[in-house]
Amino acid sequence: MSLLKNLFQSKTTQPASSENVPREVNMGEEMRRLMHRQDIEAAMESAKPFLLTAALAWPTVWLYRGFEWHTKRGKETLPLYIRKTFFAAKISQLSVLLLGLIYAIGSTQPRRF
Repeated sequence: MSLLKNLFQSKTTQPASSENVPREVNMGEEMRRLMHRQDIEAAMESAKPFLLTAALAWPTVWLYRGFEWHTKRGKETLPLYIRKTFFAAKISQLSVLLLGLIYAIGSTQPRRF
């Protein structure tokens, strides 16, 4: 009986319980709090050179491979050369990012010898 009574009560007469009310999540505020934590700031600062290098790695590989095309055009077709260039650029970019991630994690973790 009390279940039906609570079901039909208005919101103003229901008891205000923090357990029943879902917390409204503000993703922007949560992201701001996460990015302003001291350990995250330190990790981002230490990884900043690697992020810049990774951003430059992609166009650098494409430029290099573009200028090198004249030496390969007799041996490979253009679509195959473009596909190889794409994967070479992606591997170089990911390797720089992974190196930066390993460096950032290693530089912010305390050493235990």
